[in-house]
Amino acid sequence: MEGNSKRRYNLLEWITAIILMVILAVTFANVVGRYIANSPIFWSDELNTNLFVWLTFLGSAIAVSTNEHMSISFFFNKLPTKLQMILKYVGIIITIITFCYLVVQGVMATMALKDQRLSSLPFSRAWSFAPIPIGFSVMIYFLIIKNVFKNKGGL
Repeated sequence: MEGNSKRRYNLLEWITAIILMVILAVTFANVVGRYIANSPIFWSDELNTNLFVWLTFLGSAIAVSTNEHMSISFFFNKLPTKLQMILKYVGIIITIITFCYLVVQGVMATMALKDQRLSSLPFSRAWSFAPIPIGFSVMIYFLIIKNVFKNKGGL
């Protein structure tokens, strides 16, 4: 990864690190509030749940960008090199098509819930579903950058 895609990757890492720190801080504050002050933070579970969804999808995009997602390569590595290349690109195309479908479905779900409110936070329920299209869009971006523009200097 070079240039702009490397900066985008670093920004994504920073965002996920900040989300994780907020989850840890809110959880710690809630434990202290509950067991020491006998006054739990009533909105902490809902906030942490929503942040964890964001963390999951953005973390998945990081895994795609660094090829750290799970794969079983035992049989794949035993195939001839030319067949490996064909299967690799067929897999990438199928993955991108699937991710595009999930982006569309995620946008539809997010838009359908934009007028509903979370029960303990003053935010739209759409924030709970927004990580789906955003995360899969970022995954598509990294798949294309890594596999189409890898020898052209990136975008």
